[in-house]
Amino acid sequence: MITDLFFNLCTLFGYGNPAAKFWFVGMEDGGNGWNKNSRKDIETLGPVCLPERFYPMPEKKIRDEIYNFDKITGKNHGTKIYHSFSHIISRGATDYTNWKKYLFNSAHENTYFQMNLYPLGRPQNESWPAGYEELFGIGDSSIDQEAYESWITTVRLRLLRAFWAEHCHRKVTICFGEGEDGSYWEKDRLLFGLSGNGDLLNNRPKVIYYHEQKVVLTPFFGNGRISVKDREAVIEKVNEILG
Repeated sequence: MITDLFFNLCTLFGYGNPAAKFWFVGMEDGGNGWNKNSRKDIETLGPVCLPERFYPMPEKKIRDEIYNFDKITGKNHGTKIYHSFSHIISRGATDYTNWKKYLFNSAHENTYFQMNLYPLGRPQNESWPAGYEELFGIGDSSIDQEAYESWITTVRLRLLRAFWAEHCHRKVTICFGEGEDGSYWEKDRLLFGLSGNGDLLNNRPKVIYYHEQKVVLTPFFGNGRISVKDREAVIEKVNEILG
């Protein structure tokens, strides 16, 4: 049975500043996922504690996610998405080391907003965390996974679409990550009501633009998935849209 904790995350719009010109849509919540010690943190993300259903992304949290150092393995499992965020927001000016300069404005507000299609993150190399059934009422059985998909399609995407429609004027929305089978892009198309094949930007086969909604579909911002030329195509379109 779906729990209140799952409802808290399923109805959470995202992170950052909805008034910003740049909106990014990821595949699922990143990081190391949630565990039994996360219960209090998830409770603070519910409608009672967070009625606006989004929160700013503070510098410390961004820094922690970029430099996610594993003391056991000695490896850095940090995300690379913020480097791509800053590169696009800066219109290609950042050298990936000065991300802070472009992810915040002079008023210390985020210069972007981020949503994720799926609210439950999964650690690397783990298909479905064992603790998720206790926390969220969703196990790895086919029945539970179908119920999860149903919640995403019938509840979460509708909420995200309404929130985006309220704030999307004079903005560009960039959906990063197509998935191995293209399933995430299909969710993006469903979320934003995208029809047809869209336009290839600079003939890049995996950078697709939908003019009416000002939505760009791109490869994932990490693991070498998106190329320099892909980013250049996105930045060129951003310059055209925002001037």
